[in-house]
Amino acid sequence: MKEAEQTENENVVKCIFCGLGVDPEVAVRYQGWISHPTCAKGAMTQRKEGFDRKYFILGAIGAVIGLVFAFLFAGAQAAFAEPIVPDYIFMTFMVGIGLFGISVGFLIQSLGLFGLHINYEQVLAKYSAILSVLVACAFGAMAFMLLTYGLDPLYHDPVTGHLLGMPNYYLAGFASQALFGVLSAFVGVTVWMLEDELHGGLVPPMILGILFVIIGALVMYSLPMIALYFVIIFLIFTTAGIPKYWIELEE
Repeated sequence: MKEAEQTENENVVKCIFCGLGVDPEVAVRYQGWISHPTCAKGAMTQRKEGFDRKYFILGAIGAVIGLVFAFLFAGAQAAFAEPIVPDYIFMTFMVGIGLFGISVGFLIQSLGLFGLHINYEQVLAKYSAILSVLVACAFGAMAFMLLTYGLDPLYHDPVTGHLLGMPNYYLAGFASQALFGVLSAFVGVTVWMLEDELHGGLVPPMILGILFVIIGALVMYSLPMIALYFVIIFLIFTTAGIPKYWIELEE
């Protein structure tokens, strides 16, 4: 009866879980929210039982793979531009392999983003995982066309002898950059919303969120900026893989 009266009184602080009024003498804070002790303990237990670290481990591995091949891609482009290595076929192969590795990195790190959704119940993280797969497909298409037709998107038709363009290459390149920009924005917002869960990391979540938006814009001008993306996403998965559960008692 007392709880019913408290629930009807709008001035009474309500439990974030059950919605009933909370007696100030027994109220606790669960990650900043007021709740009953039993509700908070039940939520803590449920989160611990549902936590699966393998998503973040796989996501971190994907970030490392993407970082390695991003450097390979950037290095191959620089060597070809100098040119340090005059072998055109070899450099075409290296650039194509670099893009393919970046594609694999995005594909695997999408599992880490999906882990954020599973463990922290963030809808945007689920969309980020889907976008990451789409970015991986776009980079994979670029890699396939480079390894098939060569580094230059212009090629000679062996039948007619005419110089033809490869529109699908430009389409895949535009799609990869546009999708990556959207992905960075989604991940940035997700990280911002996970401030409590990611608290204690090497970089504050708010700063990470802002960096993702900046990277999403810069990648339109410089594809190797993806390397910075993989560095930051690795830090996030490492931090998210160490769950923090606590209840602060109300003084």
